[in-house]
Amino acid sequence: MSRITIDTEDPEIRAILGLMCFTTGPIAHTLRAGGQEIPTKIEAEQTAVFIWLIRVYQEHGSEWRARADELLRRMTNDAAPNEHPEKITARDGLLWRDGKSIPLPDADDIARRFGFQHAEQFVRYLAKG
Repeated sequence: MSRITIDTEDPEIRAILGLMCFTTGPIAHTLRAGGQEIPTKIEAEQTAVFIWLIRVYQEHGSEWRARADELLRRMTNDAAPNEHPEKITARDGLLWRDGKSIPLPDADDIARRFGFQHAEQFVRYLAKG
C-alpha cells in the first residue's frame, strides 16, 4: 500500500477524521465482508475506515461521499451471495429476499453480519440507495 499524505486543515479530511466509532463500525464490517482484513478491535476498525475513506476522497474529490456509498453498497450486495444465494433489498421498512420479507430474528442476524446492530439500521442504509 502507498503512503497517504493529508492536509489536516482540509474540511473533508477533518470530517472523515471526526467520524465516531458508531459510524465507522458498520463501515468496517462492510469492508471486512468485502474482503479487507481488519482486526476486530474498535480502534483498528476506525483506523481502517479512516484510511479507506481518505483514499476514496483523494481519488474522487468532492464526490467521495457518493462514491464511498456506492462502493459500500456494492460490497454489501457482493457479500450477500456468500451468505445467501440471493441479493438482500430493503422495501417498506423491511429486508427482502426472493420477493419475501425476512422475519425479524433472521433480519437482525443478517444485519449483524454486515456490521449493523439490528435490521432497522441495515434497512435505512440500503434504502438510501
